[in-house]
Amino acid sequence: MIDQNEAQLARVREKLARAGGQLRPLRRGASRFAGDSPNFWRIPGLNRDVRVDIKAAPTESADLAARGVARALESCGFSARVVTDSESCWEGVHVESRTEHAAGALLIQGAFRTAGLGAGLTIHDRAAAKRIVVHVGGRGLW
Repeated sequence: MIDQNEAQLARVREKLARAGGQLRPLRRGASRFAGDSPNFWRIPGLNRDVRVDIKAAPTESADLAARGVARALESCGFSARVVTDSESCWEGVHVESRTEHAAGALLIQGAFRTAGLGAGLTIHDRAAAKRIVVHVGGRGLW
């Protein structure tokens, strides 16, 4: 094995001599995404310009939870508005979206899951166009 390694080193040295010298480290220019770049935290394929409707059940706890969710989503770059849904049949939190906004819906649902709150997710073509809908049940986020 040592002889094979020495033979390989000899071949590499011979190739370097023919190529014109020794190996030098390559200097890299500025990276494509600098840490302070405004696009550093952008997720490819995620459209944050989509509107997020938060449909709250007609209870006080659902309304308070919906307003808190709206503030959190707006701090993440989404445009959110709270709507009272008198025909709400959801319990807890449920995120609904069309397929073209599935990445954003999955991000929102994942944020609820990371926070320890169970959140359902439905992606289908009968969902509201050009928006993501977050349903908040009568007991708020629980």
